[in-house]
Parts: sequence; structure tokens; C-alpha cells
Amino acid sequence: MNIILGCKNRFGFNPDANTTGVSGLRTKVVGAVRYVGSGYVVVPVLTIGTSWIASTAYSLNNYIAHGANHYKVTGAGDSTSTPPTHSEGGSTSGTGATFTFQGTRATGQVTGILNGLVLSSKSELVEHGTGYSGTVANYPVTVGVSWVTSTAYSLNAYIAHGDNHYKVTTAGTSTSTPPTHTSGTGSGANGAVFTYLGDRAQIEVMLRANKTSVALPFGGFPGALGYA
Repeated sequence: MNIILGCKNRFGFNPDANTTGVSGLRTKVVGAVRYVGSGYVVVPVLTIGTSWIASTAYSLNNYIAHGANHYKVTGAGDSTSTPPTHSEGGSTSGTGATFTFQGTRATGQVTGILNGLVLSSKSELVEHGTGYSGTVANYPVTVGVSWVTSTAYSLNAYIAHGDNHYKVTTAGTSTSTPPTHTSGTGSGANGAVFTYLGDRAQIEVMLRANKTSVALPFGGFPGALGYA
């Protein structure tokens, strides 16, 4: 049995979080049993919500997040190079995009992996956040650090793209073509080599309005926080 634990789990840090908004994480069943992923050798990071991007056209009723806050697009338009940081009301940026503050952003983490897999019992929220509404589709969870074009990658960095995740086995700079191979290595400009590790895990959040979970000592049982 091979269990790799994250820092919070190892050192026992577990702050009380706001219990409104998003209530827990669970693994998402997609097709055949790929949702738990495979080949993980380090605990991947989790990002909740679609992060704001500069110089981007945003449609009405999109949901984005930046820093400790999350927002709803209440006026379509383009973002500028200045991200939204306000914690009340709306803000117009660029050619008219209006981002209306919804609440504090939820954060989550993977606390451990078992035999290369990311399981629902090994995922939990750090901060529950506030002001979440609508459907879980508005708040996607990104597992791992996503590959980015024209980026210098260091040796032994871990990245993910699409349904796969990789390890950088030769440092270098990425091109405009992302890694998509499912075995062996693939290289970009200047020598960056991405070695395939396995399927990328997929996780989703549950809204408290849809399901209420109760945290129990010693990991609890299905129904406790972090279980589907």
C-alpha cells in the first residue's frame, strides 16, 4: 500500500471554515472509472472555479474567481489587465465587463493519494467559501497545474493537460502545442520534455443547498465531509 499525504494531513492543520456556500468535494464519475486518475506520485493542487484572465471576452452570467473572491458577470464585455478585487457590488472593466461580487472563494486540497489514485476520501475543503449558488457546473475544479504555452518549465515539475498529467523530465520552454501523448515522452521547443504519468483525476464540488455533510472524527464514513 502506497499512501502519499499532503502537508495539512501530515501536520494536522484543520481550521474551522465557513459552513455556507460550497459544502464538500467528491470525485466525479466520468465514463469508465478514469475519474480517480492514475500514476500520481505527488499530491496535486486543486483550484476551485474558473480563474479570471486578462484581455478576455466574458459573456453575461459567466462565473469567475480571482484571489480570495468569486464573481458573476452581470455585464458582458472584455477584461483589462487589472483583475477584480472588490468585495461588494459590481465593477466595470475594459469595454464593459461587469463583475459582481458573490462571496469568498472556496479552496480545497487533496490530502493524500493511494496507489497513484486520487480518491474522494482523500479530498476535502480548506475554506468553504460564501455566496455560491446555481449549479456545480459554474464552479469547475482543476486538478493539478495546467500546462501553459510559451512557459519555461523546470526539471521535475508536474503539469496536466486535458485528461492527462505529466512530469517534466527535461527542462525547457513549451510551444503552442500542448502535450497529448499517453505514453512515453513528448518534447517542445528548447528541450522541454513531458513524460506521461497517467490519467488526470476529475473532482467536483457539491453545493450545500444540494447536500449537507457532517464532519466526523477519524475520517468518519460515507456522508462525512469529503465523501460522495
